[in-house]
Amino acid sequence: MSTYHNKGFTLVEISIILVIIGLIIGGILTGKDLIQSAALRSLIADINNAETVVNTFEETYAFLPGDLPTASTYWPTETNGNGNGIIDYTPERWQAWKHAYAAEMLRNLDVDNPPRYYLTTYKTGVVSVFQWNWNQRSGLMYQFGGAPEGDAILTPVQAQYIDQKMDDGKYASGKLSGLNGAGATSNCNAGGAYILTNPEAVCRIFYFPSIY
Repeated sequence: MSTYHNKGFTLVEISIILVIIGLIIGGILTGKDLIQSAALRSLIADINNAETVVNTFEETYAFLPGDLPTASTYWPTETNGNGNGIIDYTPERWQAWKHAYAAEMLRNLDVDNPPRYYLTTYKTGVVSVFQWNWNQRSGLMYQFGGAPEGDAILTPVQAQYIDQKMDDGKYASGKLSGLNGAGATSNCNAGGAYILTNPEAVCRIFYFPSIY
């Protein structure tokens, strides 16, 4: 009569299995990091593209989009700006992207009322541009946040990443800052620094390109 002995796994086999599991988990985490980095690079490209659109429009028409006082001459369905040299918060920030879209300088525009310029990767994110004074900074400002406008969309770690790539990486200085978005349930920053331990999407971006 034969007896069957189940020896189970040897220590070597268990070690190999653990190594394989570790490689799989590491690959998944690395893949997620790569996807996240690509999304943030796309957001940086959106920021640069928005600035390029505004600058190109101004070079072409001698006025900022939204502020063009003869817009209806070029595009009969568009509303004229007041021509005061800035993009006023109301109503020109909504007209700005419509003017750029009419001039065929912009895509990703939802022409609903109000019109929204949607981000390429963060599909629920929108860009708005207007004259603004904030935290000892003043000038033309680009706001990047969640829809409908300025909602929280990034974690503090993501906001700092963008700040480091485009500016000085510091919330309280420079031309770019991540700050609490509308609807945030906790803080993006405190004491002049990003709260990197906060995993929640609580930040939006303010960008003042004219500050050096």
